[in-house]
Amino acid sequence: MLIEDTGCGIDEETLNKIISGDIELEHIGHTTGMGIRSVVQRLELIYGQKDIFKIESKKDFGTKVYLKIPIKELKDIC
Repeated sequence: MLIEDTGCGIDEETLNKIISGDIELEHIGHTTGMGIRSVVQRLELIYGQKDIFKIESKKDFGTKVYLKIPIKELKDIC
């Protein structure tokens, strides 16, 4: 799955903080506090792969988010 925008992009320092979970954001309303890193770690554990998630971004040029979830046959899941 690819999610892409042509917005203002994310600078490298901020992008690294988002991926590592080291960024503090103002929270408005309810939040679960799970974060990107936690979700990615869970997906990697479930599917046994390390290439599940990737973000590419360049300041002033937009952002691409890749999410790769392997397709498993029903017999593998049950």
